[in-house]
Amino acid sequence: MILMAGGKVYLWQPNSTPIRHAGYMHAIKPDGDISPPGVISPLNGEFTMSNLITNYYGCRLAELGYNDMNVSYSLGYTQGSGMAFYGTLSFYSLSEILKRITQDTTGTYSAVERVKWLLFLKQIPLIEAITNSFVGEITGNSFSHQYSHYNTMNYDDSFYWEDILNDYPDDASIAEHYTGITRKMLEEWSSKWTELNQLISDDIVTTSQLLEKEGYALIEATPHERTVIMEKRTKDLVIRIYEEQDEEVYWLDDDDWESTAKAIVAGKSRYIDLVATICDIDTDDILYSESIGGLVIDVDDHRKIESYAGYRRELVKEVIAQYRKNSESLIKAAA
Repeated sequence: MILMAGGKVYLWQPNSTPIRHAGYMHAIKPDGDISPPGVISPLNGEFTMSNLITNYYGCRLAELGYNDMNVSYSLGYTQGSGMAFYGTLSFYSLSEILKRITQDTTGTYSAVERVKWLLFLKQIPLIEAITNSFVGEITGNSFSHQYSHYNTMNYDDSFYWEDILNDYPDDASIAEHYTGITRKMLEEWSSKWTELNQLISDDIVTTSQLLEKEGYALIEATPHERTVIMEKRTKDLVIRIYEEQDEEVYWLDDDDWESTAKAIVAGKSRYIDLVATICDIDTDDILYSESIGGLVIDVDDHRKIESYAGYRRELVKEVIAQYRKNSESLIKAAA
């Protein structure tokens, strides 16, 4: 039987074993480059939670101004758990970070600070022209080989203003190569650079802590063990419906997977597998089972929660029909 779930069509298949373990995710730490936003990570080529978090982190980092970063994370609720990112910070990234800071209305930055960095933002093309370099580098410190969190990253800028000031001692020397730049501007940029480095360093920590929380939100939005949500008994059989962990995140293949992930992080949706089993009433042995994966539920819609978007009823009908079909086949084979 074919059903639609999470915006995709999937074929129901019987479980090969009575109980499918919904293993808890511990200390998953991918290495290597992440895929571009919207592309499944080549980590293992499957629609796994690990790929979900890796791709989600890549997209969120790009939104926050940290483009083309390598991601490392360990989300196991232990000391040293968290997420970190490493790579080169370009002037484009710096512009995006400052845009975000100048538009921040949460109270993290005062109005005076936002105006100050807005004025600085407008001068970035000139700074990039005269420095002819990238802004800085986010690297791992001595703890990064063992842990991944906000305190395993170092930030270092890539050039020295002292050298630039020595190369261009006056307006005339600058005018030979650039227009619109004066010695006074160089001195002002140089004086602000230490403050800018601290701003970036603080933002790296804040971003890591934010994405750590969002990663845990993705993990916690799916069950970590089977939970019985319905049980019916007949003379000979017990029919149960379970929720369990969505180990294969099929909806990651949807075009709008990122919007789905954000809704999950915001607490608006959760994702599950539904499993139906038919058991012997005396021994409780599983005689037949069916499941449907990739089900995304809107937690604000109580009708969907109670009925699981109608799939619970269909799942019960399907497991009963298949059980009867199998039983008839066994009877015919034995005759």
